[in-house]
This record gives sequence, structure tokens and C-alpha cells, in this order.
Amino acid sequence: YTWSFSKGFSTETKDPTTEPTVTKTFTAGGNYTVKCLVSMTVDKLEYNATVMSYVNVVQKISGFDIECSKTPIATEKVIEVGYIYSSGNDVTVTEKVDSNVIKTYKGSPKYTKITKSFSRQGLHNISVTVKNLVSESTKTCFVDAQEPIKTESIKVVFSKYDGFILVNGSLNFTVFGFTGKNVSGKLVTYSDANKETVAEKVLIQNETCVSKIDCNRLHGTLIFHKAGKLQVNANLYNPVSSVTLNILEVLVMEKVASDVQGSLISEAVSLGQPSEIILLIQEDIDIADCSVDYGTKVDAGDKLNAKFGKNTLSTQFKEVGDYNVTLKCETKKK
Repeated sequence: YTWSFSKGFSTETKDPTTEPTVTKTFTAGGNYTVKCLVSMTVDKLEYNATVMSYVNVVQKISGFDIECSKTPIATEKVIEVGYIYSSGNDVTVTEKVDSNVIKTYKGSPKYTKITKSFSRQGLHNISVTVKNLVSESTKTCFVDAQEPIKTESIKVVFSKYDGFILVNGSLNFTVFGFTGKNVSGKLVTYSDANKETVAEKVLIQNETCVSKIDCNRLHGTLIFHKAGKLQVNANLYNPVSSVTLNILEVLVMEKVASDVQGSLISEAVSLGQPSEIILLIQEDIDIADCSVDYGTKVDAGDKLNAKFGKNTLSTQFKEVGDYNVTLKCETKKK
């Protein structure tokens, strides 16, 4: 008799008296057709009969792996978790998230993905089970879902600011009312003119952090070493998001002399309109001993009647041009 197998196997002729059975090793899964042709001669007449059957070869699952994101992902963000099995047939695939079955299907060797988003922050367990009649394999990985920073109720408070601050002066800032996990940040000051970063200061979490409200509170102190108009921003970030808050524009003034502390600041003004000039005069200098000189284009003699500390002087320019405005104070102390 002669044995034949489908899918590329060669035929084999056997003597039934010595080899009544045949052994065949299948290297790949699938359905195979097996035929046995029986031949015999009787009275010089040849008789043939064919017996046919089918064999379903099931291959063990191998090369199975799953891959989750190694970095935290934002809640509500749709992610993809990929898995692959390189061999195995007639398999059933079961996908689970946090022990809940989300999908079951008949599969074949391939690379595929689980698409999922999470409304709850924390570690989420993702598992995939692949099984058939001869084997079963389960792979698991974890996704760290974190809440991004939300600023709907955010607030920023800072120490008293009177419209100006002296060089080397400082302001305390506290940022609170935000939500999110593992939030940190820093205060950044930059020049409003060319966006040059002037200073940075790390924001520190509340040392008495015992609740979520306390933990979502950051504070820091900025010292201003450069005169001019400086913008203060708070940059908040966590592993899944970042937020920039424009907090305050700070006017920083320099000291004029060791015994007279004063500054002038003014911007471009319209012709014939009052121009407000901010005066900062040391408190131990009598305001009556100070005067302002606008040069030759404006008559002198403007009187300073404001109190000590922050003062403003309003004058009206009648000619277009640049003015050299000088604050003069007697240096004698009261």
C-alpha cells in the first residue's frame, strides 16, 4: 500500500506485512489530508482501493508577548497596547482590563493592539490569554494612568506688591487650586522686551501636605536682581502634562545712591496728554527737598506734593521729542 499526505509530503510505499503503520511528524499546524492506496493482485487481476481521512494538527502557542507603555499616560487619553504570538493555530484570544473581559475572538498568529482609555487614575492591569487545544499562555502588563493638570479653579497669591519693587527685593508666590498627580513646577521671570529668561525658582510642595488639597499647593520666593519690567510665570508639570500661567508683570527699580533711594519710570506718551512718572524716594528724604527737571523743553518748577514712598508726578509735554527727566533730592537726612 502507499501513503500520501497533503501540503508537500512525499508519498511512501509500505509492505503491510512488515510495516502495518506509518509515522509522520508535522512541523506546522493546519488541516492535512491523509490517503492510503491499497493495491493487491488476485488471479493476475489488480485491485485498488483508496482510504482517505483528515488530520487537524494543532501547534503549541509560542513567541507570545505583550507591551505596555513604560511611561505614565494621561487619563482619558486613548492608548494602544500591542501583543503578538508568532505561532499557534485554532486559538481563542481573551483580552482583559482590570480583570474585566473586554473582547474574546478567534485568532491566528499576528500582531494586534488593544485600544483603551482610562477615566480613573492609577495602575491598570491589562492581560491577554491565548489558548488552543494543546496549550495556553497569559501575558500581563500595567499602565500607569495619571490625571493631567487642570487649572479651572487655580489661584495664585503673592506677597504685597505696590506696583514696583527694588532691585534685590523679593516676592513670595503660592499656587493652589489645581488638580493632578505628582505636580511640580517653577517660577520663571523673563524680560518683557526680548523674552530673555532672568531667573528661575523651583516651586516647593507644602511641607504639611496631609491631604489632596494641601498637596496641590506649591510655593516659592523670587528675588529680582535686574531692573526693568519683568514678567513672572509659573510653569507646572507632571509626567503627562504641563501648564504655563502668566502671573504678574513686575516693575523693578534700581537704587539711585547710597543715601537717596529713588527711581523714575515712564513710557512713551501722547503729545498734550498727561504723563505719569513714578517716583520712589527713600523715606528718610523729605519730599520737599526733591524736584524734577525735564530739561530745556519744559518749564521747571513742578511741585512734589505727594507723601513719602510711592509718588506720582503728572506733567504735560507740549513738544514731540525725547526728554531727559531728572529727579533731584537733597542728600541731608531728617
